[in-house]
This record gives sequence, structure tokens and C-alpha cells, in this order.
Amino acid sequence: MRRLFNNCPNKRRQRCGDCIMLNHCIAKKVKRKTRRFPRNMNINRIFILFLIIVCVIILFGMIVRINSRVAIIDIEVETQIVKKQKGILSPEFASEEYYYFVSDYDRKLIEKLVYREARGEMLKGKVAVAAVVLNRYSSNDEIFDRTSIENVIKQEGQFADISNVSQKMLNECPSCKEAVDLALRGWDPTREKFPEGAKYFYEPNLVSGQERIIREGIIVLKIGNHCFHNDFNINN
Repeated sequence: MRRLFNNCPNKRRQRCGDCIMLNHCIAKKVKRKTRRFPRNMNINRIFILFLIIVCVIILFGMIVRINSRVAIIDIEVETQIVKKQKGILSPEFASEEYYYFVSDYDRKLIEKLVYREARGEMLKGKVAVAAVVLNRYSSNDEIFDRTSIENVIKQEGQFADISNVSQKMLNECPSCKEAVDLALRGWDPTREKFPEGAKYFYEPNLVSGQERIIREGIIVLKIGNHCFHNDFNINN
């Protein structure tokens, strides 16, 4: 038997088979191996934990990048309303191609507004209401919150509340959806009088007090029960 340790305590022995310290050396060798094994295990665990952390960081980075890309795509889709204009704007008819490009979400918001503000109007009146939203969004007027179609519609003090308009209500008035589609394809009845399109409308029978006063003498286009306009009488 060869030596179990290079630094054998019995240096005169060349082999261990007949050494009186054999059992002592075997026990010592086993004890050393037992100590080394947990150390290797700890190293392996640390390495595996490191790999897991690296993988989690990479996965998190990929998720953030994908979400950022989706957000960019959403912004691009929303801003297409001023970037992609294939159709034409007309006070008389809708184009075969879309003039405004908006998301399905924004389209639904405009449809809800048309329902809330003009569901009892003729189709032309509904289209005009939808056109007012689009005119505000694509204008340069800082009075409007033009950061999104949603913000234009939900800006305080501008339009009726649409929060309680359900899909069932919209299904019962399909002309609202048709009106939005026609407006997106460039039909803006308000351009009959206003080349840049009207940005305001009101129902005369529902306006009183200061709201009526500031509208006295202004130029309006009457479509159905609504009057469309672009300015106010600030002298009153």
C-alpha cells in the first residue's frame, strides 16, 4: 500500500500496509474528504445562485424592453392621427381611405361621446360631434389637452361624462359607430362654414346664464339641434 500522506508521520515507512499508524492515517484521510465535500457543495450552490440571478436580470431586462417597445408602438399608433393622412377632408362626404388613424380604444371613446352628446341627432349631426373631437386633437390650440384622444374627451368642463356608456347602449345605436367611421374617413360637416373645422358645439335650449352670453353674436353652423362654432364673444 502506498503512502496515504506525503508528509507521513512515520517517515521511515515506504509503504503503509504494515504501519502501526495505518488506522490513524485512514481516519484522518476520511476526515479531510468529509471537510472538502461540503466546501465544494457550497461553491456549487453559490455558482448556481449566481447563474439564477444573472438569468433573472436578463429576463427582467427583456420584459422591460418588450414593454417599452409596446408603449412606443402604442404612441406611434396614436400619433398616426397627425402623421398618416391618406384620405381627404371634406364637408360633404367621407373618403374611401382613412384620413385619421386612431387606436380601437380611442375609436370606442369617440363613439361613446357621440352617443352621450348626439344619439338623438341625424347622422350628419353625429359625424359633426365626432369631427369636433378630431379637430381639437389635431389642432395647435393649447387650451385643449391634446396629449391623447382620451384626454381631449375627458378634459374637465368640455364634454358630457361618458363613464357610464356601456357596450349595450352602443349596440342599440349603431349609427354612432357609423358616424365615427365617417369622421375618421374625413367627413367633417362643420368645414362647410369653418375651413379648419369647428372645435365647439352646444345645444341652444340647454345653455343659459354666462354660457349663453359669451355665445351671443358669434358665427355658428346649425346642424340638427346643435350649433357648432370656433370662438366666443369675449366682450360679454
